[in-house]
Amino acid sequence: MTVTQPVPIDVISIQSQVVYGRVGNNAAIPALEACGLLTAAVPTALLSNTPHYPSVHGGAVPDAWFAGWLDDLEARGIPACARVVQVGFLGAPSQARILASWWSTMRERHPQLRLHLDPVIGDYDQGVYAAAGMAEAWRTLLIPEAHGLVPNRFELEQITGRTLHGLADCREAARALLRGPAQWVVVTSVQDDPESAVVQTLLETRDGVSTLFEHPRVPCVVKGAGDYFAARLTGHCLLGIEMPQAVERACGETAEQLTRTRRLGWEEMAIHAMDGSVRP
Repeated sequence: MTVTQPVPIDVISIQSQVVYGRVGNNAAIPALEACGLLTAAVPTALLSNTPHYPSVHGGAVPDAWFAGWLDDLEARGIPACARVVQVGFLGAPSQARILASWWSTMRERHPQLRLHLDPVIGDYDQGVYAAAGMAEAWRTLLIPEAHGLVPNRFELEQITGRTLHGLADCREAARALLRGPAQWVVVTSVQDDPESAVVQTLLETRDGVSTLFEHPRVPCVVKGAGDYFAARLTGHCLLGIEMPQAVERACGETAEQLTRTRRLGWEEMAIHAMDGSVRP
């Protein structure tokens, strides 16, 4: 009889999935795999495409399915070998409650696990597009458990309850999240002017590192860049790259994908592997 063992999954990625497009797990999985990392994808919503198209079908997965998928990961022995649970879009506050309950067990059984959160709520262009109550669910159930956080500036306002005016306010709000197990906060789209020629990304760490990164804006309006960025950041962290360099690389790689997408004229991100980031 042949004895087998579980696949040594590095990252459990919990976020939305679409049939067509590059958002949620459709952006995160190729980003992580380009770092040479093995992933397990748990969908929180199953959609034909993002809602900005003329038609969309699907929605949040049933709570029983979501809870069962998480429990079955444990039954298969996956959290015992995984290193990060990466969380993006959640379909309803009930999913946040299920996830928080599951995580409370996982953190005790598998102390090597780290929780990285991209608290998807909305942005300044569209406002809040997450389900009602999600900002409170993130704030109370999951953010206190996170080791790393990747909100955009709009989401930073939502989860801290602050109105942010300028970089100093963003720094103060980000530092306020460095409690409990949190080691770092990376805030995307920090710039005051949404039409600015540069995109700013802010890093604040538990040990006092405060760095602002600036990159030229790529005039390419596609969905999923934030999901891709957060996954690349996690990938670089797991490859042992120091946080400032990890953020710098993720910013550059995201800009490269957007530049390629614009050159091709595609309506979805043209994600491709970059050989310089692949694990030997």
